[in-house]
Amino acid sequence: MRYGNRLGQYCNQTVTLERAAGPDEWGASGYEPAVEIKARKEANRKMIRDAEGNTVVSNTTVYSTVEVRPNDKIDGSEVISAGEWIERDGTICGWEAYL
Repeated sequence: MRYGNRLGQYCNQTVTLERAAGPDEWGASGYEPAVEIKARKEANRKMIRDAEGNTVVSNTTVYSTVEVRPNDKIDGSEVISAGEWIERDGTICGWEAYL
């Protein structure tokens, strides 16, 4: 069984995703309208690096077959860091995000 198939079965929860948008013509950043996606949200503490390279504590990890990027929001919390899950054949099968 491929990782993507397993991840799809594992993502048995619904979360709200707001994609980061901007900056607009005035330089302000905002968010696109929220959409519900299937994901797996787990509470755990982990030391990670944010986009600026600072070490921060993540309290939640979210797994999804939908692309998630830093600065997006999941259930109202900003994504600190995110990365792709890669199949053995090199294709992207999912994303892991830290809140």
